Amino acid sequence: MASLVQHDSVDVRGAWVAVFVALGAALGASLRFLMEAQERAQQRARLIELGPRELKDMGLTRGDVERTLQRPELWR
Repeated sequence: MASLVQHDSVDVRGAWVAVFVALGAALGASLRFLMEAQERAQQRARLIELGPRELKDMGLTRGDVERTLQRPELWR
């Protein structure tokens, strides 16, 4: 009977480990998303500052930039 109780406690510990691993993965994914969103915001800020010649070198027009800035925040 003691081994059955010990076995159950091991299963519970394993379940808690799995929960913490899943939480860690979710936290990591959330942090990556936020860092990528911040990087995109910085890129948009730099894009706005470019002149027509730099945009042309990149194959973009001012209209391309304006359309990018009009898209919803998560899709930019």
